Parts: sequence; C-alpha cells; structure tokens
Amino acid sequence: MEDTVNQRINLLIDHFNQGNKRTFALALGVSPQGIYNLLVSRPSSKPSFELMAGIIKKFPEVNAEWLLTGYGPMLKRSELVPVSQPAAEAPPLKTEAALPESLQQTEVGVLRAQIEHLQAQVAFLMNQMAKLGK
Repeated sequence: MEDTVNQRINLLIDHFNQGNKRTFALALGVSPQGIYNLLVSRPSSKPSFELMAGIIKKFPEVNAEWLLTGYGPMLKRSELVPVSQPAAEAPPLKTEAALPESLQQTEVGVLRAQIEHLQAQVAFLMNQMAKLGK
C-alpha cells in the first residue's frame, strides 16, 4: 500500500504517462505547475477534490478506493471478454529491475487480476464445451 495519495498519483503518472507530470496534467486539464507543486515542491499538500474527481473521470480503469485510501489494486478488474471478441494483446512486460519496488508490487497486482480473469474465462469456456458435448 502506498502511504500517501500523492505517492499514488505519482504511480498513476508512471503508469499512464511514463512519469511525465506535464502530460498527465494536460490530460486532466489542470496546470502542469499545480501538479509539480503538489508532488514535488509541496509534497505535504493534499490534492483537491476536483483533481481526484478528474483523475477518476479521465482514467475510469483506476480503482477509486485505491486512489483515495491505498487499499485494493490500482486498476479495476476488467470484465470478461465475450468469446466472439478476441482479447487484446497484452503490453510487453518490463523487467523487474527497471521498475521501482512500489510499481513492481502494482504490476504484480495487475498480473494477478489478469490471471484471475483468464481463469474465469477458461472455466466459462470449459462449461460451454461441456454443454455442447451433452
């Protein structure tokens, strides 16, 4: 669990914008200087409600509970992909050595969620195959 909301926002910036605070700010429609002040020059300050709501609106895959409290996975679990739709290709994995420890833990959580998702799909397909075999 990340200790502060500012640390969690930094993880989101790393995840969605490869660490580029300016790009993240512009994506949210806020001042890059405001993001810099919040995360670098005045790290003890707290983000506004508008910023937190903007993050959740702009990045709907972000788990709001995690953003607010640090509990749970950073990203929401994705829904099962219907059989008729091909699954999107997974992005290439980064090596553990290239990631900070906190991001490694987040990556592990995301991968665990993906594994659970795939296991559920396999169970669904096995059930469908069993029905067809009868």
